[in-house]
Amino acid sequence: MCPKCGGLLEDCTSHEEGGPEFMVQRKRCRARDDLIAEQDALKIDRPDAVLWSVRKKE
Repeated sequence: MCPKCGGLLEDCTSHEEGGPEFMVQRKRCRARDDLIAEQDALKIDRPDAVLWSVRKKE
């Protein structure tokens, strides 16, 4: 397995001319997005000492 993407190593390291083509996808983690927004809005001393968690609203 490729240590960078988790794909097959022989595919990921194949020659560009003869190997497979790849398609990139991007998805946003909405939980992480909300966490970052909350961290940016909160002005506190030593923010690196805060233990954060995210959970779904019920």
